[in-house]
Amino acid sequence: MILFLKDILKYKKISSIALADGIGVSKTTVSYWLNGKVFPTPDTLVKIAEFLNMEVWQLFKSPSDSTTTTPTEDFLALMRFRGKTYTATTITEAEEIIGKIKESVTGE
Repeated sequence: MILFLKDILKYKKISSIALADGIGVSKTTVSYWLNGKVFPTPDTLVKIAEFLNMEVWQLFKSPSDSTTTTPTEDFLALMRFRGKTYTATTITEAEEIIGKIKESVTGE
């Protein structure tokens, strides 16, 4: 799964420092994400998406495609959270899974 965080930050003109401060992580952690050394946890993906005012699934699309809300035929998302693996073949399925994850994290 490809995280387009570096491209999204550039597109939205948001610095990695602003992201780090906005979600409460170190600049080094954000640097690791941007360079592909570490992948954010599902909880953190929710925080990143909220900070960027996006849906979580949009973090996995190129910024030029981030406004697209319809799935493509080759869409596949694999998510792992708290020891469980989830598979979605449409954006709608991915949003439902992310919604359940978000509920478990926030209690809402």
